[in-house]
This record gives sequence, C-alpha cells and structure tokens, in this order.
Amino acid sequence: MFTSCSKHETRSFKSASVYIQDSGSGFKLIRNGKPFVIKGAGGNEHLEELKLAGANTIRVYNPDELPLILQNAERLDLAVIADIPLPQAHDIEFYSDQKKFDSLKTEVLQIVNRFKDHPALLYWNLGNELMYPTLSFTTDFSAGFNELINEIHQLDKNHPVSTSIIGGNRRRLVSIAISSANLDFLSFNSFGNLHELQEKIESVSFIWDGPYVISEWGINGPWEEERTSWYAPIEQTSTKKAEHFKTRYNQYISKLDSKRCLGSLAFYWGNKQETTSTWYSIFSPDGDRTESYYELSQIWKGNDSNYKGPRINYALLNGQGAKNDIILNSGSEAILELEFLNSKSPDNTLIEWEVKREAWFKAYNNQPNISSGVFNGTNSTSFVTPSIEGPYRVFIKASKNGDFATTNIPFYVLNSSDGK
Repeated sequence: MFTSCSKHETRSFKSASVYIQDSGSGFKLIRNGKPFVIKGAGGNEHLEELKLAGANTIRVYNPDELPLILQNAERLDLAVIADIPLPQAHDIEFYSDQKKFDSLKTEVLQIVNRFKDHPALLYWNLGNELMYPTLSFTTDFSAGFNELINEIHQLDKNHPVSTSIIGGNRRRLVSIAISSANLDFLSFNSFGNLHELQEKIESVSFIWDGPYVISEWGINGPWEEERTSWYAPIEQTSTKKAEHFKTRYNQYISKLDSKRCLGSLAFYWGNKQETTSTWYSIFSPDGDRTESYYELSQIWKGNDSNYKGPRINYALLNGQGAKNDIILNSGSEAILELEFLNSKSPDNTLIEWEVKREAWFKAYNNQPNISSGVFNGTNSTSFVTPSIEGPYRVFIKASKNGDFATTNIPFYVLNSSDGK
C-alpha cells in the first residue's frame, strides 16, 4: 500500500466488509458498502455514553476486553478498532529468535481468528507506538512485523491493518512507508504537538501520500507539561483540559486533509491511571463525567455543550500554586484553597480532597489514599502532611449531579524529626 514513490497503491477488496477506497481524488474508509468517517475515542467502557455523545467508534487496547465490548458495540451500532499488542521494536529477541517469534505470531493470529467475523469489528491496529526502527538501523523487526501483517491479511480479508506511531516523526514515518508497504494505512497518536502534525505529514508526501487516522489526540501528555524540581509533571485542571479538546479539534483536527484523513479518536474514554488517576480520564471511577465529555459531544453531534457542573480556576496549597515547588515539613498543617471560575462554590457541590504519594516511576500504578476529607461549606480546608519524606499530590474533586471537575497540586515533604 505504501511505496517508495509518490504514488499510492490501495489494497482494496470491494467484497470486504471494510476496505479503503481510492477514488483518485481522495481516500475513503468503506464499511458495509458505505463511507465511514471515524468519530470516536480510545477506551474500554461507557459505550452507551459514547453513543449518546454522537460517536461511532471505540478503540480497544486490550484484546481480553474484546468479547464484551464487541457484543455491546454491535448492540449500540458502534464500530470497534481492535489493538493487537506487540513487543517494542527494541525488544528484538521477539523478532530475531524464531521460537519466540513463532509464539508471538501464534498469539496474534489467535486473536484475529477469534474476532475476525464479528460485525462490529472495523480494523486491526497492530502495535501501539512501537518505535519502528529508522532506515539507518538494520534489525529483524521489520521482516517479522511485515510477516505478521501478511499473515493477518491472509487470515482476514475483510478488515484493514494499521499501526499507531507517535506524533508524526518524519524519519519514522518514511521508514514505515518504505519498509512496511503492506500496511493498509497509518495511524498517529498526537497530543501537544498536534499543531505540527499536518505539516509533518505533508512534508513527506513525495514518499507517502496515503490515508491515515488520528488514533489518539487530546490534552498534553505528562512529558509535555512543566515539572517541579523533583520532576513531577504539573497537571492542568479538568476545566482547562476541556478547553484544549475544543480548541485543538477546531484548530487542528477539523482542518486535516479530508482527502487523506479517515477520522480521529480522542483519548481517554474511561478512567485510567497514567501518572495520575485523573490525567487522561474523562470519567470518574463511579461514572461521573468531566466537562471534556460535553466538549467531545459537541464536536461529534454539533450541538451546544450543556455542562452544568463546577468549573475550577485554580487551587493553592499554603498560598502557592503547583509551579512554586511546594516543600512542606512532615506532620505540619497545610491549608488547601480552591478557586472556581465564578469565584464561589456552586450550590449543592461536594468538594473532596485526598493525598496520595507521587506515582513517579510507577506511572501506571494507582497509589493508595494516605488521607482524605471534604471541604465543609467553604472553599478552603486543611490537612496534616504525611510523616514519611517524599513526593506527594493532593487531589481535589468537585462534584454535582453526575458531573465533576478536578485539579491537583504536587508537593514534597521533608522529614524534620532530626531537627535539621
């Protein structure tokens, strides 16, 4: 499908349930005989809410979750993008050791064979952010990766195969276009650098001019935000995140080349721990919705956002914001203040706080609650700092009628028990 020249060759099977159509003037994803533009999100739950919000697709990262999600997606008339996880390209033993590669191929094809005939399946996403080796490096990865693509094509002629890469790195993009021309299209995960994506794609169009999907987009990732002096990333309020979804869609996603872009997927539809439990989460563990839910619904349905929950302006800890490198003594009283956009707490709003140890190098491990409480009718409260030295965060959640807003502040505790 990709070639080292400027022309693009489609692998189009018009008898297939899903395929890429090249009309000569642009590409279309065809599903069940009709053009299908992807409007959806990556996640693993809240499919009813996804449908109500106006989306048509869910991207599923874990194959173990496919049986239930495919069943519910069919009921709701949602399409499912099925990720097939692969070892990273630098884990080369999985591709150079024949025994390990055969085992990997067996696992991949078992997934494909199990789900290939499900009517809700849209396409296979073979590997996420694999760090595909550039042309200057010779490894066994490309040959193994291409063999997997070909085997999937042989087993399932009804669904395309893609892979997701980071951001639009031009060297990696060219390397995939030349070395893995049997992919049906490419997918891009892009967050803070979304504004650069179209220029990067267009700059290599003389080598690759094929179709693509924005497989993840949204707020800045932790690696893109400012950090404290102890390297804890500073998280935006949920109110600011909703603004990012709106502006980034209007300024960048909606302006991507409609002749090549097959659609986009917001990140993350559900609740997940990644650096914090709130960083990407559009929902709470209890199913409450952030303002980002309503902004995405407005994008997908074109109606006005009807978010009526609280909106947070900022929070302070002992009069300082998150960017102030807040260092506190252990066992000391800390004053926590919350400022809403309308300068006062909305009526009937529950404001909760909790302190957790910083996840740091265990970004995907949810940290236990050390202390917690509620704001008692005011916009300020206090808590006693932990006794053990180290990095922490205090999280704030303001909830009302199933909607909620969040913010958090990282701080560092020094143990002063030695009197120094």
